Amino acid sequence: LTMRDIRLKGRKALECLEEIVKVVSRSTALSELVLSGLGLKSEFIQKLCSAILSNTSIPLVSIDLSNNPIEDRGIAHLSETLLTLQRGLVSLDLSQTSMTSKSLSALCRGLTENQYTSDTLVTLNLSTNSLRGDEIAILYNYLARPNVLSELNLSHCDFGYESIFGALYRGSSVHLAYIDLSGNTFSYKKPKVSPSVTMYFSTVSSLKSVNLSDSKLPPEALKHILNGLVLNETLQDLHLDISNNDLRSPGAQVIQSVIMNIKAISSFDISCNGLDADIVTMVDWLKGNHCIKHLAIGDNFNNISKNRGQLMKDLDAIVQLIQTEDSAISSLSVANSKLRSDTAIIINALGSNKSLTKIDLSGNLMGDICVKMLAKALQINHHLRTVVWDKNGTTAEGLMEIVSALENNYRVIEMPIPIFDVSNALKVNYSLTEEAVRKIESVLIRNHSPHTLTSDHAYRLQHGFLTSTAQQLVNKVAVQLRDHKKFLLATKQDQFTEDIEEADRILTDGEKSKQVFGLLHDVSLKANIQETIETHLKTFHSVLYEDVSGHLQTCIDNMLDCVMSQCPTLDSQEVSRELKEICQQKGSLDKDYLYRTVVEQVGAELSNKLNEITLSVASSLSDRVIDEVLEKLTGHSARLKNEIRDYRRTNIPSLLVCAEGSRAPT
Repeated sequence: LTMRDIRLKGRKALECLEEIVKVVSRSTALSELVLSGLGLKSEFIQKLCSAILSNTSIPLVSIDLSNNPIEDRGIAHLSETLLTLQRGLVSLDLSQTSMTSKSLSALCRGLTENQYTSDTLVTLNLSTNSLRGDEIAILYNYLARPNVLSELNLSHCDFGYESIFGALYRGSSVHLAYIDLSGNTFSYKKPKVSPSVTMYFSTVSSLKSVNLSDSKLPPEALKHILNGLVLNETLQDLHLDISNNDLRSPGAQVIQSVIMNIKAISSFDISCNGLDADIVTMVDWLKGNHCIKHLAIGDNFNNISKNRGQLMKDLDAIVQLIQTEDSAISSLSVANSKLRSDTAIIINALGSNKSLTKIDLSGNLMGDICVKMLAKALQINHHLRTVVWDKNGTTAEGLMEIVSALENNYRVIEMPIPIFDVSNALKVNYSLTEEAVRKIESVLIRNHSPHTLTSDHAYRLQHGFLTSTAQQLVNKVAVQLRDHKKFLLATKQDQFTEDIEEADRILTDGEKSKQVFGLLHDVSLKANIQETIETHLKTFHSVLYEDVSGHLQTCIDNMLDCVMSQCPTLDSQEVSRELKEICQQKGSLDKDYLYRTVVEQVGAELSNKLNEITLSVASSLSDRVIDEVLEKLTGHSARLKNEIRDYRRTNIPSLLVCAEGSRAPT
């Protein structure tokens, strides 16, 4: 039974509540009861609990009374009921119910004295209640008892949680996977951090998410947490959120000291911590950690917004982190950083980036100019799958730029509509904004469907990027080398012949290096990978269809035999014929469906992946060739420049002397 966010008023409300009580008092099948956000008070909870107590056959194991002002009196009624539940309790949600720490004693007694609950309760949510007070120790005692809790939410409960880890270490270190203590305070005093913090985090084995956001986490406590994770060799894929704790330099130093040695964390949120002055150093240490896949580092630049030099260093460090060849970062968030036009530094890195699959640029007020740059990056990048970019002051024209980019991008499958920007854009240009939103949704739906991105299309995008970056630098240095060569040719000195010939060879290689990527693309096309995949999948499809159809027919025949054996009186020719017709109509596998699933969908995904690999190899080889040619061009240009300088130094003075002699009086 589920009812959410309905405000019940008047006579109809009373009738509705009475019906709920009747259902609860009579049902022998009700296992989950959700009455959230209905404005219920303690009087109704008393009636509800009486109904549960009167129904000894009710299999109720999940109760959600969240967002109702039932207060301590309602919790007391419920606690008495918890004692009697015959199957224990699997889930209990009492978030935002106006309960206080005074009702913890009754609640924990109800959970403890039920002989089944300690082996069944998986989810406990008491968030957004005022639990501050000495009675919180009662909850700690409950958590210290052996239990099977998997999810524990005590966020925004206004209590000091410095002692909870000792309790969790004793009773909840095996099964607990999700802990949310955000919005609280680590300690209202200034005690020495207990060693139990390190002990807990060094021994947990099932933990997947720890949220300590906005909890006044001191650097010393953070040190104990991270040291525990360093010692934990079994824990993996942990999401650790320590955002909005004002850690500043002391916290940054703690992170830097251990982050390279932590293998348990795969998602790390350090946003909004005043780390601006320490980002460069910390990012250098993060490069050494190859387990962190998601990094949220936004809202750390407010204190240096006027120090542009430091801001540039911080952003360059972030770019180097994601551009490193062996970068493990696949998801980056710089949300709410208010970088404005400086967001372009990160956007410029997206075009050639090969590691990121998700980027969050929301809340940077970057405007249409940066949005246009983002659009260009999306036309080139074929690795990004998710892009978030709301709260950037984007107009209808900017939205259309993204539309144009997505029409040529078949990889992005998730892009939440920028609601804030769209709502503002609608006020200025309703029709164009509406059209842009509709087209974005349409393109994303297209990208979710199987579609083979041709190697030729991807090549054109990548080739355009290469031409506009590295090759421009090659052209620039080649011009300098030609100028130096032209000067040496004009001297008509034999001593420069060998250098001039070497310059010709290097310049030739420079011109040919621009064609390497295209030639490699031609090689990949000759391999004809897509046709090979389609041929094998068609063969596999035929074999699979025959095998699956045969298995399905055998299963249907067995079903018919089962019917006849259970009901022998139905064994007549007419009934048997009707049953077989039903099986023929309902029991056949659509060959076209299997073809679409195996050949088209799997073929498209596999072709795209192989094209992506060959394109990546071609790009890496081309980049390396261009780097080598560029190094030779630069080196030989510098050598000729030195020779020109020496030539001028030794020859021009003598020419001047000759010129003076020719002007001597006769």
